[in-house]
Amino acid sequence: MAWKENFDWIGKNYGNLVKEYKDKWIAVLDKKVIGVADSLEKLKKMVKNKSKDRLEEIAFEFITDKKFPDFDSG
Repeated sequence: MAWKENFDWIGKNYGNLVKEYKDKWIAVLDKKVIGVADSLEKLKKMVKNKSKDRLEEIAFEFITDKKFPDFDSG
């Protein structure tokens, strides 16, 4: 499975992910959360030990309920 599929899964499930992982970094592989941490550095170390041969497939994302401005709206 490619990184993009895991990243797309995060987007489709973002609402549920916010409820469970608000203000945390998550790592997703095979459309499953495989790690959670307060910092990206900690998370990368954690998943590196679990999935070294598939690191390029893992999607990392900071989960937040904060809204950001839409820069495309001019």
